Amino acid sequence: MASNDSGGKLTDCKILADAQVNEEGPGGTAVVKSESDFVLRSPNSDEETSNPTEAERSVSLSSPQETPLLGLFFKFRPCSIAKYLQDRRLLPSRRACVCGHVMRVQELTRSNDGCVLRCTRCKAKASIRNGTFFSKSRLSLTQITQLCFLFVMETPVSLAAALTGVSFSLAAQWYSSCQEVCAAKLLHLSGQANECDIVRLGQSLVTQLKSNLSAERWSAVAERLENMCGSHPVQYWAPLIELQYRMENRFSNYTVFKNFETFLTHVSEIYPV
Repeated sequence: MASNDSGGKLTDCKILADAQVNEEGPGGTAVVKSESDFVLRSPNSDEETSNPTEAERSVSLSSPQETPLLGLFFKFRPCSIAKYLQDRRLLPSRRACVCGHVMRVQELTRSNDGCVLRCTRCKAKASIRNGTFFSKSRLSLTQITQLCFLFVMETPVSLAAALTGVSFSLAAQWYSSCQEVCAAKLLHLSGQANECDIVRLGQSLVTQLKSNLSAERWSAVAERLENMCGSHPVQYWAPLIELQYRMENRFSNYTVFKNFETFLTHVSEIYPV
């Protein structure tokens, strides 16, 4: 016959297990949670015999957690994207007006960007994009920033176009602009890379690559590049330049958010505001 103490323990465990059967499966069958969800307590002690891990403590089952991707896209909202880009020196927070006074950022709901630069004296207005990486584009700042993020993630152009709601040609144009940033950074340029810069850099990279490969392997690489990019000089060299840029900056799928911050830093260096 079991003692009162052992009987008490068995009773406590049964009561606790019964309390954990809160859900019903198909057909009304009870669904018992896994053993890791149970916390057994001694009837004579208030201390837990099994403690939750740090990972378990960080997860709340009562409310969804904000993922890094959701947190980043939350900053890409129209009401906050301008501030996000200003903090990374991609958009100006002030600028000199032609009258000699200072133009400051002012909210304007009618603007596509949600704000404009306005002079504190003559009240003249100017686009916050003028002279920046985002100038001469009708896409919203949110769409452009999302396209840059998808470029860093190596998302195919067709998928990036679908995710951002733009045409394939516009998405391809912005991917080309991002590749120009890669070329300018590799060439240590203080400004935007042009077509000649891209061709020159591509030829230099190919010369290095060709010298390190056998004739057979180089022939396969050259054929693949031509099939991928066509015969246009910029289209031909751009993927190779982009690959070299990613390698030099140690881009990895495990550091995608850090990669994006690095890329934005390089954009700010090439397009100073």
